[in-house]
Amino acid sequence: MLIGCPFVFGQFIATIQDPDGWTNVRAAPDAQAEVIHIIQENDLFWFGCHSVEVTNVEELEWVPVCVPINDFCIAADRTYKRYDLIQGFIHSSRLLTLESMSPYLGTDFSFQYELSAFDPADKIIETTGSSVTSRINGRTFWGTDGELPKIQIDNIKVEIEGREIIISRALYEDLYNCDGIITIYKNGATYFVVQGNSDGAGTYELAWVFDHKGLRQRLVGSMY
Repeated sequence: MLIGCPFVFGQFIATIQDPDGWTNVRAAPDAQAEVIHIIQENDLFWFGCHSVEVTNVEELEWVPVCVPINDFCIAADRTYKRYDLIQGFIHSSRLLTLESMSPYLGTDFSFQYELSAFDPADKIIETTGSSVTSRINGRTFWGTDGELPKIQIDNIKVEIEGREIIISRALYEDLYNCDGIITIYKNGATYFVVQGNSDGAGTYELAWVFDHKGLRQRLVGSMY
């Protein structure tokens, strides 16, 4: 089932733990329910969505999940900063939350933002209503609730075992008011860079996923 799901609970980000390396997403919380999607190992997704409050996932046999339909959360409905998600359920034994991992403290992976004050001079800024900023350079954006951003990302520097990983500007030019504070997790040979960004309003959660091939996923979402 495909849905537009703008009200995701951003603090609930997970991947899977499955000896097969993949897990079925089912249409209903039942082992006989239709399989509507397959999550691969180290793919990130939201859990505890579907307008369901999850306070203790260990008490659930089937966990509601929202899985982005594309790897980089490129908005399908940019007017409302929404992207299509697949909504379903996975068995709780297959859920591996990022919060259950220990932060990565090694030296073979590095991630750093280059930030600066927001510069409107080289941008096309669209407004609606009473000067509410709706788009920057033709794109909806994350980090404010209609105000102009204060901080922009100029570049992201990533290295894996000394090898530079290039991130396309298209994947960070819609991300604003980043504070640069991150937590890194590692599962096998995959690295997860996770943070929450906000300037009082416009809070959003952001996660980057890397492996030896480079960037494999960007997960971005809002709690409002």
